[in-house]
Amino acid sequence: MGILQPVHRHQQTFTNSRQLMSFRKYLNLYHAALTRRSRRPSGDPSGRLLVVQVAPLGDACTLVPVCLDLRAAGYTLDVVCRAGLEPLWHEFLPDAHVIGVRDGLWCRRGAESALATVLERAYEGVFVTSMKPYAAYLGALPAAHRRYGMIEERQYYSGARGIFDRLYSAGRTEHVVKRFRGLFRLHADVADKWDDSPRIPETPAESGTDGYVLIH
Repeated sequence: MGILQPVHRHQQTFTNSRQLMSFRKYLNLYHAALTRRSRRPSGDPSGRLLVVQVAPLGDACTLVPVCLDLRAAGYTLDVVCRAGLEPLWHEFLPDAHVIGVRDGLWCRRGAESALATVLERAYEGVFVTSMKPYAAYLGALPAAHRRYGMIEERQYYSGARGIFDRLYSAGRTEHVVKRFRGLFRLHADVADKWDDSPRIPETPAESGTDGYVLIH
């Protein structure tokens, strides 16, 4: 019994820590939802968009051509991405302000510190392309006129209803590029500027790169 007792205490401590973290997540999500309207920009950030994409490399690479379309339409983009993927975004969007964040940064002070330079700016729209409560939380912090998120088959995740102004409901088998374009087209100005068909470069010369090939 004396040997098993420390193990039991360790398990209880682990359970309490998980409960505390879960409570912190919900508290931060709903605080962000309740206060997001107070973070409307006072100026006119016309043409500046923030993309929050904290998914792995594959989804990020699929999103890049869509963001190139946005840049070609005249928008200025900033990107919040998963830590380690900053070189990818700098390569294709050299003018973008890119911030890499580690997953699970639920401490409000830590999140605000990581996004400090983004929080100094104002955005016409924030687009959260990852269907995660954590991504929604990050997207709620900057000052923006409108916030857009994505769900699948109308299955809402924690915080989605309160944080976003509009949600794109993707089909379960819908291609990821179509999902991304559907999300951005929720913003009326983007819908007016974009052509219906994706403009994805077919050759390295057409894309303006030095011959990159993506195997995904």
